[in-house]
Amino acid sequence: LVKVMAKRGKKGGKGMKMLSKGAKKALGKLPKKAQEMLVQGLKSGHNAAWSKNVILKNGPQNSQKPSAKSQQPNPPLQAASTQIRKQAGKVLVVGDGNFSFSVALLELLQGGSSVTSTCYDSLEVLQNKYDDAQGHVDKLREGGASVLFQIDATRVAELPELDGPYDSIIFNFPHVGLGIKEQDDNIAANQDLIRKFLDSSSKILSPTGKVFVTIKKGEPYDSWKVARIGIAISGLQLKTAVDFDHAAFPGYSHRRTAGFGPSMPSEDPDIIRNGAKTFIFSSTSKSKKEDSDDEGKAKKNKTKSTLKKFNPKGSRGK
Repeated sequence: LVKVMAKRGKKGGKGMKMLSKGAKKALGKLPKKAQEMLVQGLKSGHNAAWSKNVILKNGPQNSQKPSAKSQQPNPPLQAASTQIRKQAGKVLVVGDGNFSFSVALLELLQGGSSVTSTCYDSLEVLQNKYDDAQGHVDKLREGGASVLFQIDATRVAELPELDGPYDSIIFNFPHVGLGIKEQDDNIAANQDLIRKFLDSSSKILSPTGKVFVTIKKGEPYDSWKVARIGIAISGLQLKTAVDFDHAAFPGYSHRRTAGFGPSMPSEDPDIIRNGAKTFIFSSTSKSKKEDSDDEGKAKKNKTKSTLKKFNPKGSRGK
């Protein structure tokens, strides 16, 4: 822009009329004060050094403060909210205590996805456990989501109420909630819960679908070996494991299986202190099809090679 303006000025051009489209566009991005000074410089024949000085002193980098939005970092690519938003599609949420996660999920997805939200309890038990549950149920229904009660996460493939296949199946903080004090027995019981859930989920997952399982970090949760359990499930493969960015789901409060009351904090201290991790498993049905296709292509190429060997170019087989 500096060079063009200096050139136009020396030729005696008259302001904006002599500028190219590109130079006009660049000039239009400058503050009005700088525009006026540069146009006057054109008329009076100022040189490139003068034009450059005007731009440096009055350009947008000095006259405009960055907006609050531009200063905010983008959400990390390796975070649960980003992965869920990218996958979405037809979504099934299981074990959603007071349904606060599903409400936050609807807000995150901003439409374009079909959400079915479920919990293990009956509506009556749910209302007795969590005094904020009914409000969340109402919000979900108003937002177009389906809400189902008494859904066992370990039997999702067997239940007629669920209309699979699903593109995303989400289970946050699974726990048997039986109050087992012996740690080894507690670990085994929760591993069994996760194993049965993943096995059943794999049967109603779309070919490109993913299962999201979030657990707390630290012990005894690390000893659950969620990744190892998932890898052993036929039809699933571990895609990745990412941090669960709780702040991306405003209003979501993890509720313990036993319920919520005045004696229990609204936020789980374990999550605040240690964080949580989301394990993402994908369906292997697409991979199997691709492997089959690759095998078919290899077989076809081998056949062609054999035929070419016994039927050289120009000859015909009989």
